[in-house]
Amino acid sequence: MLKAFFDESSDNTQDFLMAGWLARSDEWESFSHAWDKELKSSPSIEYFNHNDAMGNKCEFAEWSNEDRDSKMLALAGVIARHSLIGLVGKINILELEALFSNSVAPRRQLRSVITFTEPYHHACQCVVAVTLGYQVLKAKNLADQVDFIFDEGVRYLADIIGNYPRLKAVLPAEAKKIAGTIVAGNDKQNVTLQAADFLAGQELLELRIKTKPKPLALIDDGRINRFSCHGEALKTIPSSITKLNIIWATKRLEEIQRRKKRKIEYENKKKC
Repeated sequence: MLKAFFDESSDNTQDFLMAGWLARSDEWESFSHAWDKELKSSPSIEYFNHNDAMGNKCEFAEWSNEDRDSKMLALAGVIARHSLIGLVGKINILELEALFSNSVAPRRQLRSVITFTEPYHHACQCVVAVTLGYQVLKAKNLADQVDFIFDEGVRYLADIIGNYPRLKAVLPAEAKKIAGTIVAGNDKQNVTLQAADFLAGQELLELRIKTKPKPLALIDDGRINRFSCHGEALKTIPSSITKLNIIWATKRLEEIQRRKKRKIEYENKKKC
């Protein structure tokens, strides 16, 4: 059995990333022991969070940048010593928002009809499909199940879990056969999710500073697969928006006509 752990990172303006690692269960067990050992090595931390590390807060409060960087390089070394496959899906937030720009319906109403309106939605679906495709086409895995674990605390994750059976239904037969489960996990308790957070944070940092951070350079070594999540599924959004606009406009017109009718009936009653 294989497991893929994913976490998200975003600058909330341009780039949204869903990044994680794929490996066999026995490799994850070895990795978990090594990561936990490094967490406890002096200076120790209870758990790793990339945002906390870069902001010198929470577990990294009062740390010097030098100590923080040393800890991050040591954790990167743990990743580098294990057989993990990196997967990083990217959504351009501005391009995604542009697909919804012609909607006349409010965003809340839009989501009640289309459901998948957030970068998170499309990035999750994307990394699941790409991970399964990678296993079938590149790893030639046609039998071993792949289970997915995403960091909890994101309300949109429930949409992904609920939609998973429908995603499976449209997957190629080979990918459908190895598609396992999708569940939520806690990154403070799950060190494998901390490794996903590490990758997501480093990838976003590279986009910001326009150069590869040392920890990312250490763990890359050709093992990270990067891809855009602006695929065929997103191309259907404008046509769906057009259909929704027609429905929305029709409903609004009907409501206006009903109000007008009620007003006329009220005025007539007053005359009597």
